[in-house]
Amino acid sequence: MNLTVKILYLLLLWGVTSPVFASSASSDATITVNKKFGKPTMEEMNMTEYAQDPEADAVVLMQSCDVIYRMSSVYDITMVYNYKIRIKVLKDDGKKYGDFAISYYVDDNGKQMEEFSEFSAASYNLNEKGKVEATKVTPKLIRDERVGEHHMLRKFSVPMVQKGSVIEVSYQLFSTRFYNIYDFEMQKDIPIIYQKYFMEIPAVLIFNVEAPLKLSNVKSKTYAGKVEIKSGADARSMKSCNSNCYEVEAFNMPALRDVPYVWNIDDYAAKVVCDLKTTQFPNNAVYNVGMTWEQADKLILDQDEIGTHLNDKSKLKDELAASGISKIANEDERIGAAVRFVASHVAWNGNYGNVPEFASTIVKKKSGSTADVNMMLINVFNDLGFTSYPVYISSRRHGRLPIHPTANAFNTFIVAVETTHGTCYVDGTDPYGAINVLNPNLYVTTGRKIGKKIAGSWVDLTKLAQHRTAHMSNIEVSADGSVTGDISTQYLMNSAREFKLDYHKAKDSIDYVHTLQEKYGVMIDSLGITGKNDYGTVVKRAVKFHKSVETTDDHIYVSPFVFNPIGDSPFKEETRELPIEMPTPVTVNYYVDVKIPEGYEAEECPKSYELTLPDRSMTVKMVCNKKEDIVRLSYTFICKKMKFESEEYTAVKKVYDMASQSMGDMIVFKKK
Repeated sequence: MNLTVKILYLLLLWGVTSPVFASSASSDATITVNKKFGKPTMEEMNMTEYAQDPEADAVVLMQSCDVIYRMSSVYDITMVYNYKIRIKVLKDDGKKYGDFAISYYVDDNGKQMEEFSEFSAASYNLNEKGKVEATKVTPKLIRDERVGEHHMLRKFSVPMVQKGSVIEVSYQLFSTRFYNIYDFEMQKDIPIIYQKYFMEIPAVLIFNVEAPLKLSNVKSKTYAGKVEIKSGADARSMKSCNSNCYEVEAFNMPALRDVPYVWNIDDYAAKVVCDLKTTQFPNNAVYNVGMTWEQADKLILDQDEIGTHLNDKSKLKDELAASGISKIANEDERIGAAVRFVASHVAWNGNYGNVPEFASTIVKKKSGSTADVNMMLINVFNDLGFTSYPVYISSRRHGRLPIHPTANAFNTFIVAVETTHGTCYVDGTDPYGAINVLNPNLYVTTGRKIGKKIAGSWVDLTKLAQHRTAHMSNIEVSADGSVTGDISTQYLMNSAREFKLDYHKAKDSIDYVHTLQEKYGVMIDSLGITGKNDYGTVVKRAVKFHKSVETTDDHIYVSPFVFNPIGDSPFKEETRELPIEMPTPVTVNYYVDVKIPEGYEAEECPKSYELTLPDRSMTVKMVCNKKEDIVRLSYTFICKKMKFESEEYTAVKKVYDMASQSMGDMIVFKKK
């Protein structure tokens, strides 16, 4: 039984409490909004720039959505979305906003549970005579595309969209899924001048309604109403049903654009989110529809019998027996070998998923989603005598889990394996990882470990994340400005994974050497690497190199940190409104001895310093000592946290700027 059927079954038991919907202070913004579709104004047609965001490629002039419930009886409920949007294209790059993809839902049998009506889309442009001309979307330009078991997309491109165009799209979407209200996105990657959202919901259905009410440019109100009962068995006894009405208005909503070090920009988007809480139908008690996470666990395990498949033997049992993996004595090595074994038989196709296909199908195709590969890994662990469980997550790029429990919140799972020294975590899709070393996209605070024989529990995967690198270098400088040196680097945990990933992007070792030489401006004399092909947490690299540096008649200028691991600071802006979200905690140590050329002395050296945040969550430190024939430097950069609030941005930027700047500091040798 699929999730939708189970939810519908729950809804049959429904049984009202008053909704809570706080109202923000009204916005002082006063704007003139054209609400007549099919009639863009000359002011809109002649608009060339949005003053509050001159860089915007386009701007939403107006968008609105009315969510209206219709009742034939108190038990026969449908709903309709009335959606409108008008967009002004300001630059050539804004032409892409004429491409649309609208999601709608079908049931298990492909029956359309949502359908469009009164669909209209057009572009408006000024002709040579300065008159407005419309070009409409015709039915042949519209296509419907399946993108999942229950989801379809209506896709179309509005014709004749160019710089200066006004685009309009409006439609009604009828839905029998009255228990589900789509989120209303109040921010896009372009600014929105005006928007309004209205809902009228029968009082037999009570939703938790969350809206961005703390924003000064958003105002809202709620009030009571009545939904007319048009016809039906109980029309004689009941002509209407009490309703709860919600209105949200927003003015001049800024664009929400991707910025560095934010896992998912949509996590910070203003939106209205509704979640069905309780129901009360006539002659029924109040029924709490909202599920618990324990109920969500059960729905996940029952979906396509996932819970049953967790105990299956592997479809690769014979190949596994022949591999000799079961004879490996060390548990960690046996786990690593199992991950490599699965990866050698089934490649990850790049798709995330939480419902696996049949194992026999995946073996035949030799590729699959994260769910396919990791379920196969669990079955291999069964054959090897390990106890393992899926850990369901919403990956960082997919977005945070919702406030209210739901079985549909997760987009993938990894694998927890019980060993004699505790629980460890692996991802079968990542041959460059290791035990407890995952793609940073999977390091979330709320992973849900579930299984048929265990109670569901939360797992904080961020505690696994570690990125540590240590460099030790020796450099000799000649009077003619030629430099020779060596550097030994140890990459640990996520640093090792990152190295392996970068190394295997190269065609071969020669291509990798060329990449190093170009990146750091050196010539490589020899290169040795260990661990680059292992499923392990350590990679070691040894490099011997030479290069030339700047000289004058009596001075030599040397940058001691030849293999700069920090690079430029990513934080260029003076201010930042969003938090900073790091991939992992980071520790970089760089030790270097620079031999003073014969006949020279060290005139200038990098200054020793330490700069740290008040809570010591981020530190950069340089120590420089001059000895008789050596300048010795010790550099440390440590970032302990993965999230810094926007209020901490200035301090974080200062540390990063210093960390980057000091990596480029010079030693100046002067002839005696």
